[in-house]
Amino acid sequence: MIISLKARTMSKGLLTVCLPPTPPDEVEAAIAAAMAPYDYAEQTGGSAWQGEWDSWHIYGGYDGDGFLVSPANEADPRLIFHPTGPRGITRQRTPSRWDGGPRALLDFHAARAPVATRAAERWQEWHTFAARFPPALPFEDFIARARQDLVAYPVAQARDDYYEQPLIKEANESHEVCRLSPLLSDPIDYFGDDQAKFVRSETERVIPTNHLLLLDGRWIDGTLEDWGRDLGESGDYHRFANEYLETLPGDCLVIRLSFHY
Repeated sequence: MIISLKARTMSKGLLTVCLPPTPPDEVEAAIAAAMAPYDYAEQTGGSAWQGEWDSWHIYGGYDGDGFLVSPANEADPRLIFHPTGPRGITRQRTPSRWDGGPRALLDFHAARAPVATRAAERWQEWHTFAARFPPALPFEDFIARARQDLVAYPVAQARDDYYEQPLIKEANESHEVCRLSPLLSDPIDYFGDDQAKFVRSETERVIPTNHLLLLDGRWIDGTLEDWGRDLGESGDYHRFANEYLETLPGDCLVIRLSFHY
């Protein structure tokens, strides 16, 4: 069911909602109650909007994604799957994938495993490729030089010099490398020198969505630089979100929503 749709064009995102143990027939009402404080509302006497969403829908993820569940637990009635998408189109559930359920039934480790394997392969493939060329300087080195004298060395020149390095130029023209990292990124910074750190960074993004609604009702926007200000937290949002979800009591519900904001 789409909730409280207002006539307003917005972007969409994914939110992970955490709820205490809730009977299956009360889940949607519990989500609605948890979401209610963040519904957009027009301020009295003005046109500014406050809140986080104007519509939401139970939805485990894009392109058939969802929480991975062990086949042995597939029959558990507490698992959650909404039969239609946000636009009312009938959905076909991917085997072992659900929109949510008790945290203990959601197999976070199995979901991360193939991502970790592929990340390790990508890291090795990049460093094998890079070894064919003279070492390249990271983009930040060129920007640091530009900051010292923007007239003599403007940012545009810094960018050109960075991309003209043999390794970076070839990387951004190579089909071999373009499938490994975002186009025109700084692959030196992206992959780094530590394989374990790169793999950890990639796998930490598998389970959390960019937005997280905690059990105590606090909404965390992980896209903000100061995402943890009200929690007294700082650093990497995805690491925090993983630790939070991993340590929830096993009977608490973890559910993904698609929402407009």
